[in-house]
Amino acid sequence: MSLFQRGSFTLASGESSSWLIDCRALVTEDWAALAKLIVERTPPFRVVLGVPEGGIRLMQALEQHRDRTATGVLVVDDVWTSGGSMNRYIDQVWAEGALAGPVSRAVVFARRSPPADVVALFTMED
Repeated sequence: MSLFQRGSFTLASGESSSWLIDCRALVTEDWAALAKLIVERTPPFRVVLGVPEGGIRLMQALEQHRDRTATGVLVVDDVWTSGGSMNRYIDQVWAEGALAGPVSRAVVFARRSPPADVVALFTMED
């Protein structure tokens, strides 16, 4: 399994693409390094939430960086295409009452430029 794959893919957004970012190829040490980069670029957070399923391993890597004195919530995902998955997840946890405090968003890879309020470690254009 490789991180970047070429072929014919239907993305979670429903879009078609000739390439795929498969973060299942990343190992624990990769996630730890990516988490450190995100911590350097986002406000302190008390709670970290990972968008299922891509954001779970990143969330786990970020758990050790939580600041129990902070009030913020950090929502993370592995890949941003249209933002639909993250937005639906935020709406869901908001409705469940799980979001309290300011919300920050971060992703490892963005397939296109995300909104200014989303920290993307790496941005690519199709």
